[in-house]
Amino acid sequence: MRSNETRTLTYENLLSAQNNFLDNFLKELDQQPIFKRRKQLNLRSGNKPYPHFTYRYLPLTKEKDEKSIRNYLVESRLWLSSPSSFNDPFDMKCGYTFEETFQNKRKFLDEKFQQFYPDLPKHIKEETISDLLASNQIVAEILNEKYQNEIAQHGVCSFSDDARDILMWAHYGSDNKGVCLQFQITRDVFIFTHATAIGYSDKFPTINYLKDNLGKEAARAMWQKFKNWKYEKERRIIHPTGANSYLQFNPSALTALILGCKLESNSEEIIKSLLRERKQKNYPPLKIFRATQDNKEYKIRIKRVNDFS
Repeated sequence: MRSNETRTLTYENLLSAQNNFLDNFLKELDQQPIFKRRKQLNLRSGNKPYPHFTYRYLPLTKEKDEKSIRNYLVESRLWLSSPSSFNDPFDMKCGYTFEETFQNKRKFLDEKFQQFYPDLPKHIKEETISDLLASNQIVAEILNEKYQNEIAQHGVCSFSDDARDILMWAHYGSDNKGVCLQFQITRDVFIFTHATAIGYSDKFPTINYLKDNLGKEAARAMWQKFKNWKYEKERRIIHPTGANSYLQFNPSALTALILGCKLESNSEEIIKSLLRERKQKNYPPLKIFRATQDNKEYKIRIKRVNDFS
């Protein structure tokens, strides 16, 4: 692969990077009729059942937006963004602390220096450890910087459980001039079962490096957002090394396209052209809907479009 090409990942990459033990379960699930898959999936998922569909809002007002939508409609691939590009500076962030008894902190630092710098002269090691022990803040800053560098390598694709949210259309559907894509989770269990629901809280995640379960707490930070974002009803796919990559999905998983209520005529022509490309590849046709404003309530209604050609 040339260095200027963008990686395209598959479900094998996703599984190998996360939970290998899921592979057999998903392969067995994939052999079941589609109408049976969700029941079996939710028996396994416990108290957080999967919905039938999940949605992806996309803007369509700039030239680059056409390329983005083409990736979904024609190329059947998701874009995995780096958290460094998120609009929420707190998203996937946490605060590390370094709190323990002096003896335990000293023991921990001794072990780390022996592990990573075994040839460091003893007097330099002792001097450095003393400086670090003099201020917990220095160690915390080092840990936070390391975490942020690692998180920036993660690839994330976000979805919503709600295709009718007024704020979502305004914020992510380019002021209602964009589109919303509908994915049926059970039509590609290898990819969309990894779209896990986000939790919301008013408590910023903090991790005590010396006391907490680091893996568990770091995962919580990645799947938690500030409570004011709760309206998004977000799910996200996370790949730990997939930043700025594509992730291939089964074309049949994309089942419908919802046009924004202020979608402009030139944007409609772009969509129609992309749908013709999709048809040429013999991909399953999409149901077309249009979002409309309710005349009596603060609500978005979704209506089927029967002739969109």
